[in-house]
Amino acid sequence: MTPLSISAYTATTCLGHGCAALLDGLRAGRSGLAPCTFETVELDTWIGEVAAVDAEKLPDFLGRYDCRNNRLARLGLEADGFADRVRAAIARYGATRVGVFLGTSTAGILQTELAYRRRDPQSGALPDDFIYRTTHNSFSLAEFARAYFALEGPAFVVSTACSSSAKVFAAAARQLACGTIEAALVGGVDSLCLTTLYGFASLQLTSSTPCRPCDAARDGISIGEAAAFALLERAPETPAPGTLLLLGSGESSDAYHMSSPHPEGLGARMAMAAALRSAGLRPDDIDYVNLHGTATPANDAAEGRAVGELFGDRVPCSSTKGATGHTLGAAGAVEAVVCALALRNDLLPGGTNTATLDPDIPLAYLLKSRPGRLRHALTNSFGFGGSNCSLILGSGLMTPVPLVAWVEGIGFLAPGLADWPAARAVLRGEQRYMQAPSLLPQPALLPPAERRRASRIVRLTLAIGLEAAGHGEADVATLATVFASSGADGYNCHALCEQLATDDRQISPTRFHNSVHNAAAGYWGIATGSMAPCQVLCAFDASFGAGLLDALGQVLVDGQRTLLIAYDSEYPEPLHSKRRISDCGGVALLLAPARSRRALARIAVTATAGPAAALADAGLESLRQDIPAMRSLPLLAGLARGEAGQVRIDYLPPMQLDVAVEPC
Repeated sequence: MTPLSISAYTATTCLGHGCAALLDGLRAGRSGLAPCTFETVELDTWIGEVAAVDAEKLPDFLGRYDCRNNRLARLGLEADGFADRVRAAIARYGATRVGVFLGTSTAGILQTELAYRRRDPQSGALPDDFIYRTTHNSFSLAEFARAYFALEGPAFVVSTACSSSAKVFAAAARQLACGTIEAALVGGVDSLCLTTLYGFASLQLTSSTPCRPCDAARDGISIGEAAAFALLERAPETPAPGTLLLLGSGESSDAYHMSSPHPEGLGARMAMAAALRSAGLRPDDIDYVNLHGTATPANDAAEGRAVGELFGDRVPCSSTKGATGHTLGAAGAVEAVVCALALRNDLLPGGTNTATLDPDIPLAYLLKSRPGRLRHALTNSFGFGGSNCSLILGSGLMTPVPLVAWVEGIGFLAPGLADWPAARAVLRGEQRYMQAPSLLPQPALLPPAERRRASRIVRLTLAIGLEAAGHGEADVATLATVFASSGADGYNCHALCEQLATDDRQISPTRFHNSVHNAAAGYWGIATGSMAPCQVLCAFDASFGAGLLDALGQVLVDGQRTLLIAYDSEYPEPLHSKRRISDCGGVALLLAPARSRRALARIAVTATAGPAAALADAGLESLRQDIPAMRSLPLLAGLARGEAGQVRIDYLPPMQLDVAVEPC
């Protein structure tokens, strides 16, 4: 990749607000972890709680976003003068040319947990003051940041569990390369909640002592919360000495298990190797590795094997989670900032709390921080669903690429439309649209045990993804994927929040690991054996448009065939009253960087303004408006008719997307 300038950065953790507190804690080997006294939680564990989050007040015009996650986000944005640097970038480039790409795993789910305690005793309805969109929904974080800075450019949230806020760096780099933006606000925020505290406890992954990554006696994680951000811009052709740069990124999937890493660390090694290729570097060029290092026996052992096989025992490395706790969806951004501080301050951070290194992890692990001259640092972030991302930072002109790709395959399923041939006939006007409940096939590719647990969204995404890949004659195990959805599994969320509202908070381990936004992507990897890069994002009702932009970025910047899978599913009551989607539906597009005999059409995307195209058929227009993934229908109608033309699809008003279609 072409290096990008990291022109500003900040992190707020349990060590304190801003980079100075983080740097001071790392130098001193100090931990911010403390015994858990959060909310009404009764667990024998240590956590990393950020001070003064509840005391933070949002401005009146942002009152609808009020929740712990967004209060923590504001604390983070205002630290280190970061917000002023963002405003300066907006003044340089304009509000439509600064993108927002943020990561989170649970967003403001605490607000929903609290609302479930206040349900109407007769009807079971959630309280009127609970607003799902601006608190719990994953996109609420990016929507809050856009509103905070009055931004109007591209935006989405990546939610791939604990790799989320590392993957946003790669996603933003692709959009900068494609020329859709001039600068990007990236980072991540995750705040404490009952779902993660009781969820990780249900998996027996939390420690009763401060976590000790890579220690011979390690026995689990310490959950933390944090907000960390960076501002990415194009680097000058000859960067000034000391300029902090994002040099490379690498992504992969484990295709192994929803909540356990590949035991040999195969996916982790693939991500690190891809980052080195992206940066044009060799293993010997790396001066420090910030390990994902959660302090669970399985994670540290698998990552240790992967790092050892690639770097040997030469490169100094450590996990800083003993200082900050595992901040989940914010961890990638926090640890990118750790690497930035290490590069800027000639510091090799030590692994706080680790006393006796596990002899089965043959790494040059730093027990204490020490001075050291660094040129390049690599940081790892791995998450549930087998999602892996590695970033390379260093100190030391990008030509925009047109947003053009070839459509090689289409998959579709929606109410009354069982597949793409059925939808194509209706969109051509050859058959009348008749609404009927969505019928989901069984996920035959999944192992029997996983098949029994497969949710509606897992069955939906497998059906449409495999259909599109089949039309394009693609080996699904080799395809990069982008999963785009306006929300996660509503039925699973309801079951968890209902359980956590009772005195019995022993939630199901399976429900917990299926609660991550990237559950469908994780099961896709298990079913298909794909270890290729996989993105999972949310932009609320604009998720199809956001997914299309990111998929085009992967096609054009990374030069690989990419499968976009956009999907949504209904929510049960009482959540349905707060998020009204009547049924499930989705679309999959197989996109390629060059024309082949399989190509159906060439598409070219440009940003524009004005209303999106409506459909003449009242039933189809109702479907387009009812299920967010069906915002794709005007484009699909153009592809179905096989006629050259241009359609406008919904994105984030005032920004919409014009798509020019040229049949092959």
